[in-house]
Amino acid sequence: MPKILETIGKGIVYCGANGLGLAAKMANNLITSAQSVAISEAMTLAIKAGIDPDALYEVLKGATANSFTLNSKVPAFLRDDYNPGFKLSLMCKDLNIITSVAKKLGSPTMVGGLVEQIFHMCKEEHGEKDSGAVSLFYQQQAGVSFKSRSEK
Repeated sequence: MPKILETIGKGIVYCGANGLGLAAKMANNLITSAQSVAISEAMTLAIKAGIDPDALYEVLKGATANSFTLNSKVPAFLRDDYNPGFKLSLMCKDLNIITSVAKKLGSPTMVGGLVEQIFHMCKEEHGEKDSGAVSLFYQQQAGVSFKSRSEK
């Protein structure tokens, strides 16, 4: 089986018994969805305060906030590009599964539950867009835009 997996992916990590790979996927999706919400909320605050979106991105990617999620989502925000890579509606489905499994296991998901609620508030309007479209909810609430103000 490892040889088959190596033909379709890289960085194959054995997680243990059957189903534990799914637990790793749930952990990853919980982290990235929470990061998307935190990035959206922080950018909204800074832009509402008056900082230029491009300047903010330069600060964040050179600071401790730097992450894979920041560097994959913010450039798209600056281009006003929410074409789906991983649809927001699918992240909602995954967050439902994550919080349900966590409840069954007795594992707290205080942040996960809040992130799930935020994504669900965005689903009707932005469900077919990229999961980063959660930022559009914040932008609409605050009356700001993450779109780059510079011509590129």
